[in-house]
Amino acid sequence: MAAAHARLQQLQQQQDEAVAVREQLLDERYAKLLAVLQALNAALDGVYRQLTGGCGSAYCAYTQERRLLFSQGVTLHVQPDGQAWRQFAMLSGGQQALATLALSFALQALFPSPFYFFDEVDCALDSLAAGRVAAFVRAQCSGSSSGSSTGSPKDGSTGSLSKGTELPMAAKPVGSVPVDSAEVACEGTGCCGRFAAL
Repeated sequence: MAAAHARLQQLQQQQDEAVAVREQLLDERYAKLLAVLQALNAALDGVYRQLTGGCGSAYCAYTQERRLLFSQGVTLHVQPDGQAWRQFAMLSGGQQALATLALSFALQALFPSPFYFFDEVDCALDSLAAGRVAAFVRAQCSGSSSGSSTGSPKDGSTGSLSKGTELPMAAKPVGSVPVDSAEVACEGTGCCGRFAAL
C-alpha cells in the first residue's frame, strides 16, 4: 500500500510539473503573439495610410485576455477615406483589396519573406488606388534584377506594376527568376505568365 501511495504522489508531482510547464509555454506564446500584434498595428496603419493617399486608417482588434485571444482571434478594422470604422467583412471589394494588401505589406515589413506572388491584385481597385499600390511597391524596391507585374494593367496608365519593378532588398530570393523567363516558361500552358512578387 505504501508503494502505491508513493507512486501516486510521484505521478501527482509529475502532473503538477507538466501543468506548470504548459502554463509557462502558454504565457510565452501569448507574450510573443501580443508583441507581434502590437508591432503589426504600428506598421499596418502607416502602410494603409500610404495606400489610401493619407486619408485612411487600419488596425487589428484583439482581446488582451490570454485565454480568449486564441479562441476569439483577431479582427481587421478599417476606416477607408475618413469614413466610419468598419470590420473587414463590411468593406467593398476594392476596400478589401487595399486592406489585404496593407496587411500583407505590414507583415512583410515585420517578417520579410523571400517572395510573394499576387495575381491581378488590382482587379477590384480603381486606377488611383492601383497607382498608389504601384508607387508603394516601387518605393520599397532597390537594386535587384528580378521583376514583377500585375495581371491586368488599368487602362494603360503607368500606375500599374510593370516589368522591371524590383524586389525589396530584404525579400530577394536566392536564384530569383526574371519576369521574361517566367513568361517564356508559361507559354502554351494557358497561364498568363504575369505575376507580382514582393
